[in-house]
Amino acid sequence: MAYTAEQKSTVARELARAGGNVAAAMRRLRDEYETFRGISDSTLRRMLRAPGFPELVAAEGETLHAARAAGIVEAERERARRDVEGSVVARLARDEAILDGLRQRVAAEIAKPDFDAAQATRLYAEMTRIHDRRREILIPALANGRDGAALVESVMEAAVGLIGQGKAKELIAKVTELYKVKLAAAEQQQEATLNV
Repeated sequence: MAYTAEQKSTVARELARAGGNVAAAMRRLRDEYETFRGISDSTLRRMLRAPGFPELVAAEGETLHAARAAGIVEAERERARRDVEGSVVARLARDEAILDGLRQRVAAEIAKPDFDAAQATRLYAEMTRIHDRRREILIPALANGRDGAALVESVMEAAVGLIGQGKAKELIAKVTELYKVKLAAAEQQQEATLNV
C-alpha cells in the first residue's frame, strides 16, 4: 500500500515518539489510527530504509522534543507564578489581619477617657509601616494597574525562561529595589514642588 506524505509523517512521528522502537510504534499506530489498523512490522522497517525517511523521523523527534521542552518551561513558569502569587497573597492576608488589629487598638485608645496620644501615635506609625510594606509587595500590581502588572509578569516569565528561577528572583528583587528608589525620589520631588 502506498502511503501519502501526511500518513508517512504520522508514522515518522510515532516512530520518533517511540524512540525508534518499531514494535511500540506499530502498536500505537494500530491502536490510535484507523488508517493504520493493518500496518505491519515489515512495513515500518521498509519505511525506515527508504531514502529521506530517517531524516523525517529525526525532524519529527526534534518537533516532539521542542514541544516537550516548551511544555516544561510553561509548567515551570506557571509554578513560579503560583509560588509568587501564593506568597504575596499569604503575606497580604497576614498584613490585613495585623492592620485590622491595629485599627481596633487605635479606636479603643481614642475612646478611652485618659487618651494616650503617644500610644495612638505609635500604633499609627506601625500601621503606616505595614502600609508601606504592602506597597512594596504590590509594586508590580500597582504599577499602572493591569498593564503594569502584565508587564511585570511578562518580565518575570521571560526571566525565568531565559535565566532560570533563582536568577529571575534576583533580577526581580533588583528591579523592585530600583523601582522603590525611583518612586521615593518622585515622591520627594512632588513634596518639594508642593512645599514651594
